[in-house]
Amino acid sequence: MHQARDSDRYAESVRRALDWLVGMQSKDGGFAAFDADNTSYYLNMIPFADHGALLDPPTSDVTARVVTVLAASAAATTSRPWIGRSTICAGSKESDGSWFGRWGTNYIYGNLVVLTALAQAHIPHDDPAVRRAAQCSSSSRTRRRLGREQ
Repeated sequence: MHQARDSDRYAESVRRALDWLVGMQSKDGGFAAFDADNTSYYLNMIPFADHGALLDPPTSDVTARVVTVLAASAAATTSRPWIGRSTICAGSKESDGSWFGRWGTNYIYGNLVVLTALAQAHIPHDDPAVRRAAQCSSSSRTRRRLGREQ
């Protein structure tokens, strides 16, 4: 975006891409990989559902990736309704303070992308969500769990 030598040449395409990303935000504030508001979980119960993974629900890791891009964009920093509605700090967090990365399939990846997004969005390091995730990552119980994910 800002790194291109001739960024003006790409400005309209970047603006349209950012608008599209914001439009992909689900009602619960999160972002999914392919669709918005694809959360009809009963569909996972039909016989031909691919091992219960028929849907594309919002996930913490995809939400984090989108928040990182939007926060890095100068256009997105002037109006940031997406960050206030983002589930990155709320509904997708595990009870121990960590985030699971569905697409990276583990907690190490989930915590990494979410904490990176929060930093990019200028969420302070002393924010309770950030502190709890840091404590979770440094706890011996979590280290044992993370060690089994490799």
